Amino acid sequence: MTINITLPSMNGNRVSGESLAREALRDEPRTDEAVIYARAAALATWTFVDGLVSVLVAAGVTKIRMFGAGEKLVELMEWQAENSESPFIFSREYATPERFRDWLPRSRR
Repeated sequence: MTINITLPSMNGNRVSGESLAREALRDEPRTDEAVIYARAAALATWTFVDGLVSVLVAAGVTKIRMFGAGEKLVELMEWQAENSESPFIFSREYATPERFRDWLPRSRR
């Protein structure tokens, strides 16, 4: 499953985190891995990450890979991975320059 986080254009609260996860699960309901692409400037709040992770873990996701995230978002995801009642594997990946280009608005490519 693939999830794109484009905060701060999204509301960074628990409900928006849950909604984002549920939307991705509708597309791929039976998966054990989530790949998250996040803009480096993405707003990261504890409640957003908690909502996102709680829905993913409840659906059986055991591995989350994240590309392009800022330090705060990575820090919150790592904390969740270490302290969740249903542990999951979290890894931060580094995308290729081509992938980053795809995330940019057309005016900046």
